[in-house]
Amino acid sequence: MNISFHHRQLDVTRIALEAMVRCDRIAKSLPRGYGYHADQLQRSSGSAYLNTTESLGRRGADRKNRLRTAQSEANEAVAALDGLMALGLLGRDEGEEVCTLLGRVCQMLSGLAKKS
Repeated sequence: MNISFHHRQLDVTRIALEAMVRCDRIAKSLPRGYGYHADQLQRSSGSAYLNTTESLGRRGADRKNRLRTAQSEANEAVAALDGLMALGLLGRDEGEEVCTLLGRVCQMLSGLAKKS
């Protein structure tokens, strides 16, 4: 049996997944003593991806709520990356690449919310 999941076909979920994977790698590369920052980055990027995919199975106000939550979590992940760059724990080039991915996710989520 071949089951197709709609979220696997959308750019927004593919980009959110890529951002989550990259955030996870960054979090795992942090030195000891920065567990709080690693946890925040992993949680927010993971939540952005999961809420995005969950929204696709919802309708109406519930869908918009999930989309807004995903967008807020993506913004939080950007803030976590900004903090890591400011602390000198993450290179600017790598950090900005992931922030750009998350920015694209936010733009697409905003568009989806307007259509819902």
